[in-house]
Amino acid sequence: MYTLYYLPGASSLAVHAVLRELEQPVNLIERESTYDFLDLNPAGAVPVLIDNDLVIREGAAILLHLLDKHENALLPKSGVERTQALESLMFANSTLHSAYSRLFFVQGYMLEEGVGTAAFDAAIQWVERLWAIVDRRVGVKPYLDGSRVSAADFLLAVYARWNLAFPRPVRIGVNTERLVERVTARPAFQQALAAEKPEALDP
Repeated sequence: MYTLYYLPGASSLAVHAVLRELEQPVNLIERESTYDFLDLNPAGAVPVLIDNDLVIREGAAILLHLLDKHENALLPKSGVERTQALESLMFANSTLHSAYSRLFFVQGYMLEEGVGTAAFDAAIQWVERLWAIVDRRVGVKPYLDGSRVSAADFLLAVYARWNLAFPRPVRIGVNTERLVERVTARPAFQQALAAEKPEALDP
C-alpha cells in the first residue's frame, strides 16, 4: 500500500485522485498532523509518496512513477503521444502551478491594505494567460490531449478549484470549464475529495 502525505485541496489532490483512478490502496497522512514532516521533506511541500522504501517528493515524479508502474490509459507508453502527454504534464505541474504559487504569495503577503494591488493584478493576468493557452489546446476535445483523460487533466482540475480562493474570478475559458467538469465528475476524483474533505485551497 502507498502512503501519501497531503494537504486538503492542495496539488496532492491530483496524485490522490490518480491513485484512486488506478484503483490503488493508499494510506493518507495530512501534513499538518505530522510533527516530523520536515525530516521527510525538508522543502515542506506536498505531495510526498512512500512506496515501500522509496520516498518521492515531487508531484510530477510521483505521477510518472505511478503511471509507469501500473497499467493505465492516463499516459501513453511511447511515441509522439507520450511526448505530448509529458509536455502537458510538465506545463501543468511546473508552469501553471508556479504561476499560482506566485499569485497565492502576492495575495497572502502583499495585498493587505492595498499594498501589492498591481502585483496581484499582474499575477492574475499571467495565470489567465496560461489558462488561455490551455483553453486553445483543449478546443472541442474532451481533454487536453484528446479523447482520454490524462494526469495533466487531473492537475488542471485541482488548480481550477483554487480560483475560489481569490477576491475576483479567474477566467479559465469555456473549453477548459468543460474539461474541469468532466474530470471532477469522475468517481476517482469524487472519492479523493470525500476522503480529504478539503477545506483549504492553498497550494
